[in-house]
This record gives sequence, structure tokens and C-alpha cells, in this order.
Amino acid sequence: MSYNGWTNYETWAVNLWLENEVASYDELRDLANRAWSNASGDSIEDRKKVAAYDIADSIKNWLGELNPFADKASLWSDLLSSALSEVDYDEIATNLLAEVASDD
Repeated sequence: MSYNGWTNYETWAVNLWLENEVASYDELRDLANRAWSNASGDSIEDRKKVAAYDIADSIKNWLGELNPFADKASLWSDLLSSALSEVDYDEIATNLLAEVASDD
């Protein structure tokens, strides 16, 4: 079920929080700029796919590292892990990359 133009609530919420806090916003932009600079491909579309994959993977790993319940067995750990597994990281990456690639 979509939510506010995003795939689902979880994707919307993660993107909202990452983009609305200065430190995470800056980190996202740096991550996207690095991915775009390092991406290669035979066409712009290939380059975008490579960069988006890298960005999505990096965001997923970053949130996993920040998860305060990751190494604990509990109701809260299960609920948070479930919510994070619903996030469409590719959608967040593609949205972020559209901004970065347009600046290039």
C-alpha cells in the first residue's frame, strides 16, 4: 500500500527522517555523490543503476549499524527489523540519485 507518494509507510518514514536531520541529510548527499562519481556504465542509465544499487545497499547497511536493537532478542528488535525489511531502499536511492545526477 503506497503512502504519501512512496511505496509504503516504512519507506516514507525512513526517507523523511534521513532527509530532515542535518547530519543524516549531509551524509546521504556525500554517499550519493561518491556513488555517482564511482559508478560506471555504457550509458547514463547503466551508470544510474550502478550508483542506485550502491546507494541503496549503503543506506541499508548504515541503518543496520545504527539499529540499537540489532544484537538483542526482543519484541522491539523483531518489530524494528520487520519495519526496516519493508523499506524500499531502491526507491530512496533512486530519489536521492535524481537530485545528485541532475547537479552533474
